[in-house]
Amino acid sequence: MCKLVVGLDIGRGYTKAVTLGNQVTFPSVLGDAPVITYTNELAQDKPEYATYTYNTHDWFVGHDALKQSKQQITTLSRDAIDTEITEVLLCAAVSQLARLDNDIDLHLVTGLPVAWYADRYRLVDRLLGAKAFQVNGQWRTIHVRDVLPVPQPIGAFFCAILDKDGQLTNDELAKGRVAVIDVGMYTSDYALSDGLSFIEKGSGSITDAMSTVYTLVGREIKQEFGLDLTLHGIDEACRTGQVRVYGKSINVARLLNRSLVQVWESVKAKAGELWGDARDIDAVIGAGGGMVYFGDWLGAMYPHVIRANGTDVAMTNADGFYKYAVRKFAA
Repeated sequence: MCKLVVGLDIGRGYTKAVTLGNQVTFPSVLGDAPVITYTNELAQDKPEYATYTYNTHDWFVGHDALKQSKQQITTLSRDAIDTEITEVLLCAAVSQLARLDNDIDLHLVTGLPVAWYADRYRLVDRLLGAKAFQVNGQWRTIHVRDVLPVPQPIGAFFCAILDKDGQLTNDELAKGRVAVIDVGMYTSDYALSDGLSFIEKGSGSITDAMSTVYTLVGREIKQEFGLDLTLHGIDEACRTGQVRVYGKSINVARLLNRSLVQVWESVKAKAGELWGDARDIDAVIGAGGGMVYFGDWLGAMYPHVIRANGTDVAMTNADGFYKYAVRKFAA
């Protein structure tokens, strides 16, 4: 049996998982798994679709589901914790991290939005235990031994103060007052740590986040170009700054900028409500995929913004979960 220590971030938009020497990320989407009857041999990158069979149901996951599934299921609802969606995403992430291992002893740290943290016991109950499933007809089993949920933005804090061996590398930051803003897909989360203590009154969540940006952008794209894009399709348009209409690339950066300004005002207002100008805080950390867009504005707002050990900002929480998991479970 292979022992695996993992940091797992099942986000509303993307699932991210990290272990020693490897990481994966894919859209948090499940869909029906149709039989692919034809693969074009001229394709340079021939798709290798993975069918995950769980409780007798066949699923496509992530990009495969977005591309091929007629019916798609996402994790945007808080109630997704109580469904097997969460289990299938776990199985897919771990399977991709450890492709050659068929019997895995899993120990993981994961996260929940601050406002949803009361759901942590339900999440633990859902994930613990043996998960038997098939990948393209090959049986695999994951024995989930440990599940430790933490408030989502605390992952970024762990990423800043721990190394890959789970050892404390920044004692000054650990003992100080550190604030984290984590702009994710469905929530923007705020956390305050003071001497390693989580400060409830300095922490919280709002629902203005990247999904709000994408809703606004999607509405304008549909009005202007007649394209009715999915959430992940809008995400792709925002990343590239373009959509294709009748075979031509159209720049949509201006639509994105207007929507970002609206959402940033809400994100900034909540930070001000919790921390004021943050002059009594030693450092502010930006995390989550939204910081790809808001990072510069956060830096202009707070002069003591830091990056968590140079990691990809969208992977900061998952990296931190992994570092903490190593500290808790590696021995």
